[in-house]
Amino acid sequence: MKKNWIVEIGVMGLLWVASSAALAYEVVDVTGGATIVGTVTLKGIPPSPKAYNLVTFPDPEYCGRISDGQGWRLLKDFVVNDHSQLQGVVIVVEGVNAGKPFSLSIPKVEARDCRFLPFTTVVRDGHGIEVVNMDPVMHDIQAYETSLSQGTRVLFNSPLPFNPRHQRENIHATHEHQPGQSLVHQFQLSKGRKTFVMQCGFHAYMESWAIAVDNPYFT
Repeated sequence: MKKNWIVEIGVMGLLWVASSAALAYEVVDVTGGATIVGTVTLKGIPPSPKAYNLVTFPDPEYCGRISDGQGWRLLKDFVVNDHSQLQGVVIVVEGVNAGKPFSLSIPKVEARDCRFLPFTTVVRDGHGIEVVNMDPVMHDIQAYETSLSQGTRVLFNSPLPFNPRHQRENIHATHEHQPGQSLVHQFQLSKGRKTFVMQCGFHAYMESWAIAVDNPYFT
């Protein structure tokens, strides 16, 4: 069975299809499963990108030289096409306590050209996330859990080293992305918080967002 739907949202880039509180998930045989397909559209004018003046946030060695051409670094946390279709949306069906097995492994986020990619992803509570620095400069991971009702709590803070084989002379001209040592962190969310956020402590315009899921019915 397939069902086409359109969901209009105002300022949220992470969307839940909510149901009752989830219990521990159990893997069982599934027969007669259904598929949900659809498009998420943004109603209204998209918010402007976050703008960081690279005079205020300097890094002349590498990140500070990647700009919009006018001395600003832009963080486009809302990206829509000409049809107002919103990119980077996570849809989760909640209240599913039994069903198909998880295919989700530990997600991988790359620091590449002073951005965290992907900007949005999915994590499993109680598992972890892998972060790899592809840039020739140091980054610093500050990870949080958050929710509108419960506020924000720090999960971990850790340096993200770069590959020591990077060329240090004229790094923009000679740079090739090379992975540094992987950082893998497990974490446990608390008090109903289901949003996981990472930011670079050295470069505030580097962000990555994730939804924590307790069942494999998401997209």
